[in-house]
Formats: sequence, C-alpha cells, structure tokens
Amino acid sequence: MALLQQRTPAALGYMPGTTPWAPLSNEVETLEAASPGSLLMRVISSQQWGDVLGDAVWEQTTRVLADDNGTATGVVLQWGFMDDAVAGRDFRVSMRRTGDVWKVEGIERRFHCLRGVSAGGQCQ
Repeated sequence: MALLQQRTPAALGYMPGTTPWAPLSNEVETLEAASPGSLLMRVISSQQWGDVLGDAVWEQTTRVLADDNGTATGVVLQWGFMDDAVAGRDFRVSMRRTGDVWKVEGIERRFHCLRGVSAGGQCQ
C-alpha cells in the first residue's frame, strides 16, 4: 500500500488506503483439519477465493502464524484486482485447536482502495 500511495500522482486527488477489518458472515465453522495450514486451504476452497486467480486477481498469497496456545491466524492476500476502485483484499482466518483438530473461529475481510476510503469505510 505504501508503494501505491507513493506512486499515485497528487494531481489525481486520490488517497489510496485500506478499509478496517470487518467480520465476514460466511458459514465455515464446521470445517476441520489436522493442521492450521490444511484448514486454511479448506477455507480457501470452500469460499472459492482461489477461483478469481487469472480472471479478477493477479496474485494470491497465503500465510499461517500458529502459536503455542492452540491458536493460529491464517491470511489470504489478494492483489492486482482488475477493478478501478479496488487494488486488493485480505482475509484473516482465526483458528483454534480443539483436541486433535483445528476449527475456524471467525473470518474478517478488508479492502485496499485505489482512490481512497470513504467515511463509511468503503472503497470510493
């Protein structure tokens, strides 16, 4: 985002920015896996986030950070939208280990806006 902000000419009047994280209401709480990485891949598949690659998004990166307390956070970073207002979006998946399986606790989403973020927290 910092590079996009630097490269956007001031004369355009745009202020690229990122919306706040917001809960995503998609139902994936029933998904389970043996590891946080496997669970994140199941979430990506069930939500069809990978289906946009090559059609609407140029790049997708996934990352998982697990701690020693039985929790993990997975992120799916999508950049290069073929859109004049949205440059990208991120998903943050909170996961918890219960016994021998990992389960989804919640999902949040945010957008990276080319022209700026409105007072209501949306891409302009």
